[in-house]
Amino acid sequence: MRLPSFIKAIVGCTDTESSRYSLGGVKCESTDNVSIITVTDGRKLLNVSYGDECDPVDCIIEAKPLVKACAAAHAKGRNTVFEIVEGASGQKAMVVGGAGAATAPLIEGKFPRWRDVFGDTAEHKQIGVKPELLIDVLAVFKAAGVEGVRVYIGDAERAIYFAATAPTGEVIRAVLMPMSLDVTPFPGEFGTESASESEEIAEPATV
Repeated sequence: MRLPSFIKAIVGCTDTESSRYSLGGVKCESTDNVSIITVTDGRKLLNVSYGDECDPVDCIIEAKPLVKACAAAHAKGRNTVFEIVEGASGQKAMVVGGAGAATAPLIEGKFPRWRDVFGDTAEHKQIGVKPELLIDVLAVFKAAGVEGVRVYIGDAERAIYFAATAPTGEVIRAVLMPMSLDVTPFPGEFGTESASESEEIAEPATV
């Protein structure tokens, strides 16, 4: 299974310090030439899907070791992939890239039912934003020590408004202009598919 070049950023959405194993793991699935990576820290959920011709995969890889393995194996301009191999202490993910190979341990257990969290997005409003502009705006609120930001969203033609008061009393407001989007972000098979019984967990996700 191929790993995206931005896997380190993906892993940033996990909680590697949590006692809940699923929050410190990277869920990897691949079937019918489509690979899917899903991570969560219990408050945010990130899902990445892409075309990928490989054998079927369904596992959870420990996040921190995966990043280290990718860093050791990756070479610019070359794909980084992994396969499940048998090790002395059980199964591991063997990460292979242009610079070599390294392993990361798997996590036993079940991952939160992420498909249920995304649900059906057909009734949701779509507003396009440039990632760098959104990051710039939210970075100001974060630097000011704001714990929560109010977000006001209208239709796709209107701006997005942000507002909050810093702990030191400053009132911060921002406006972000929308952009047009030509690509559907949630193909039907990922956005509306219900979870299978194998994904049910004993403790529910808090996303």
